[in-house]
Amino acid sequence: MNLHAHKEPAPAAPPAQVVLTTRDLVLATGFQIPDFRVITGLNLIHASRETSATVLALTLAGRMKPNSGGVALDERLVTHRELFRDVALAGAAEIDRLERLVPAWTVVREQVAWSRPWYQPTPRNMDCVEDVARAFDAVGLELDDAALRATKVGDLDVSARLKLRTALALIARPDPTLIIVDDIDQLRSNHLRHKFLDALKHLSSQVPVLAISANDAEENNHVDNVIRIAGEK
Repeated sequence: MNLHAHKEPAPAAPPAQVVLTTRDLVLATGFQIPDFRVITGLNLIHASRETSATVLALTLAGRMKPNSGGVALDERLVTHRELFRDVALAGAAEIDRLERLVPAWTVVREQVAWSRPWYQPTPRNMDCVEDVARAFDAVGLELDDAALRATKVGDLDVSARLKLRTALALIARPDPTLIIVDDIDQLRSNHLRHKFLDALKHLSSQVPVLAISANDAEENNHVDNVIRIAGEK
């Protein structure tokens, strides 16, 4: 064996690209957001409780209209309808709160049904649905059809429930430009948040991710871009 054989250098990671940009954005609450950029990879917004963080998430995802200003995707200003179509959103209780007594299978199949054309039948076996398998794999959720049927939402721990909500967002938007995960602070312990950010890091290799947190100790989880938003309404 030639220990001095020439080794080819590892290929460099592709440069980060801008995915979303805000421009003079004023939320419906009246809070003015400083301009920022979301890039490919894992992005993390540190937003204090007084900064209308969930309203920001809903606005960036096209679920609410801003008072003024705009949002650009791939450097092109878009309407809230275009954001609604192209941005997946999870973690915002206003849109994806899950009933604890409902079987996980029911909420997954319902999301599959809503994401398909009305004329396309919805399979009863979730193992046969490619979008479900892809979304579950992307977030590290190991639940097959039998487990989904046997598990109520309330049986899942809080981390698994947030992963399920993230997977449901990906089922609804199978090919999003960006996925936003709001309020990761609903995971109360630092350990759980760090583990969840690890899952989002894996997800961000497939689609850009923007997580929102009020905790200022999260960026040690290999976050690619930290955005700080602070101030008063």
